[in-house]
Amino acid sequence: VWTPGDLDLLPETGERFEVLDGVLLVTAQPALLHQRVATRLAAYLVRYCDAHRLAWVSAPGEVRWQQNVLAPDVLVSPIPADGDAAWRDLAVPMLVVEVHSPSTHLRDRGMKRLAYEHYGVPEYWQVDLESRAVVVTRRGHDDALVTAVLEWQPDPNITPLRIEIAALFR
Repeated sequence: VWTPGDLDLLPETGERFEVLDGVLLVTAQPALLHQRVATRLAAYLVRYCDAHRLAWVSAPGEVRWQQNVLAPDVLVSPIPADGDAAWRDLAVPMLVVEVHSPSTHLRDRGMKRLAYEHYGVPEYWQVDLESRAVVVTRRGHDDALVTAVLEWQPDPNITPLRIEIAALFR
């Protein structure tokens, strides 16, 4: 059974290490298209969140709770009171994004989706590189397959962020 403490002792190898329910998950360095899409998505989110002083955006990020550590491709977290907070000190993320890779898509669609839902993440996006679409999971709603314009509105008093899916793949 792996723990976050065990994970912290692993050497830096260029791979991503995660622990979910005591299981070590190892992911190779993502492909270039994967990183380009994740970076573009993060850039849109940073501009939006900074303009509204809404949240921190990290790409990749780290979500720690109980004995679990996941490393989503993009993480949007409420701004902590302590500007020097550690990953374990962050509140439940506002948004988590995983960009599918051949080696991770089943994990992203299954166990990680359920884990984020169980932890209370209100919105989870899965970017499918092959279909050039995003599956949006919002608590209390059916999943939505977005192929044209992705919209995120964490605060109903703020204009939503709108991202053209095609722009992520330019």
